[in-house]
Amino acid sequence: MKRIAVSFLVIAIVSVPMSAVSPVGLIAHWPLDGSGLDVSGNGNNLTVSNASTGADRFGVANTSLELEASSTSLSLADGPGTDLTSQFTWAGWVRFDRIGTDNDNFVAKSCCSANSTTMFYADTYAWDGSHPNYNQIRFFVTAGGGNFGFEQAGPLLQNHHWYHVALVYDGPASTMMVYVNGQLTNGLTNTGAGGINDVPSSLNNVDAPFTMGRIPEPGPTGSMQGALDDVWWVSRPLSAAEIAELASQTSCETQIIGLQSQVDSLAAQVNQLQGSLATTGATIQSLQSQIGGLNQQNAQLQSQVSTLTQQIQSVNSGLQLVEADLRSTFNSSTFTIAGSTTNDRYDSLITAILALSKGQLQALYKNMGGK
Repeated sequence: MKRIAVSFLVIAIVSVPMSAVSPVGLIAHWPLDGSGLDVSGNGNNLTVSNASTGADRFGVANTSLELEASSTSLSLADGPGTDLTSQFTWAGWVRFDRIGTDNDNFVAKSCCSANSTTMFYADTYAWDGSHPNYNQIRFFVTAGGGNFGFEQAGPLLQNHHWYHVALVYDGPASTMMVYVNGQLTNGLTNTGAGGINDVPSSLNNVDAPFTMGRIPEPGPTGSMQGALDDVWWVSRPLSAAEIAELASQTSCETQIIGLQSQVDSLAAQVNQLQGSLATTGATIQSLQSQIGGLNQQNAQLQSQVSTLTQQIQSVNSGLQLVEADLRSTFNSSTFTIAGSTTNDRYDSLITAILALSKGQLQALYKNMGGK
């Protein structure tokens, strides 16, 4: 019962949201732990097609969505929650499984290949030839028929590794930023019409769904092979501290596993202590039984001592009678039986009797009823 109570306490503790990210501007938070459910309370649930569950970055089963490039798509219908044309932050965990072979498009709002029907997109393609293709993040926004953004951002990516990626667009401030694993990336390349220094204050408002893993058109090209987990979609630029917080957060499942491990350890210690208490209790019972036996022996000894004391008192009384009789017989007030113990007094009596003359002994004998 104690273990169950502790387990419930652990679950209650980790069920409380533990994030330093402000909810201001939050459009959706998709844990992607087997579904496209939005846990922000805004009801912006994703439509999930042909995705399977997989392990997250901590190895916890069924807590991420596996994406198959040829068929998987995650989408949110066009509407107020997707038409973020002046500011937004997309942040989530991404695992690429075919780096170096294709341009995995992991998030976009686009319906076609032309710039006029694309609001933004992020993938791993580098078209200018300055770096090997498919090994870094590319983040672009579009407005007025031009692209603005980063061609290569962040570290060289590796297959089957989880990365926390945050894409920040702030039109009024004319800034775009890419964070990888909570750090603002370095070595950013300004490309596109007008360059990143001319980031527009407002993007093309494209009549298209918000998608992850695979854009509706032009089909599998630009789709993603890998996995996504714990994605946030916010209508404002998240701060560097907030992004670092998202990148460092552990999952509730991981917290539960870690805390449950502590509970199991404590339960084992409790069981060990209970075993020790049981052993100690048995020892105490054995000692109590021994004490009971000793008490009985002590009672018996006290009874024997009492009997012996009575016997000694009886012997001493007899000696006193003999002493009185000797004094009476021989009219001698100096006749005494000396000694502080019964044995000494007895020896003293024998000595006194042996010291009597023959006549005295005969008189004593007659006095005691002899003829």
